[in-house]
Amino acid sequence: MIATDQIKMMGTIIDIYIDSSKAKQQAATIRELLTLYNHRFSANDDSSELMAINHMAGIQPVRVHSDLFDLISIGKEHSLAYPSNLNITLGPLVQSWRIGFSDAKLPDEATIDRRLRLTNPNHIILDQGLGSIFLKEKGMSIDLGALAKGYIADKLMAFLIKDGITAALINLGGNVLVHGTNKQRHNGLFYVGIQQPNQKRGQHVGVIKVNNKSVVTSGIGERQLQIGDKAYHHLLDPYTGYPIKTN
Repeated sequence: MIATDQIKMMGTIIDIYIDSSKAKQQAATIRELLTLYNHRFSANDDSSELMAINHMAGIQPVRVHSDLFDLISIGKEHSLAYPSNLNITLGPLVQSWRIGFSDAKLPDEATIDRRLRLTNPNHIILDQGLGSIFLKEKGMSIDLGALAKGYIADKLMAFLIKDGITAALINLGGNVLVHGTNKQRHNGLFYVGIQQPNQKRGQHVGVIKVNNKSVVTSGIGERQLQIGDKAYHHLLDPYTGYPIKTN
């Protein structure tokens, strides 16, 4: 049995494909898990588990679910790796720009400079014994947008594999994870199209054929802030606080 689902969540379109004897029930469970994970990891839901940490920045540690602790631990490690363009403490800057939201704006230079000073990953204090996280400076905030979708896809696929699927595809807005044999293709592979930047949806620069792998892309064409003749995209440079320069 094949079940497919499309869900608008996490600021993107999520596509699910499941080949299993109980595909419909599994697809329903995936919806429930997506809602749970969205509430756990979202930096755009003021009541989320992640935002509980951000609200207590500079005040006190917050005990968190093990999934959130694990992902922030991974994020801190890779934010401190050199050279790295990842920094999960860019939350103050992400919220200053708000690119991709209706209230997006160009922050002034003083705001960017001030908020850059709140983006030191060393100031994330992890207490594994207590399972707590503390942000040392008031005004700091964590944004897991660069990591959460991939982590969630892994969690969802692990559930599906344990629950006995034949094959599945999870697409969390450019984070694609596939498992098993695709019966709709003669070679058993899943075909993942790479969107041609600045072209209509469905125009591909290439197609990657995979199974039991993840394919992840991120581009500057989906979320932009247009001011006059200048476009600002959502991928921020952790060293300047402005959208990263690209050719």
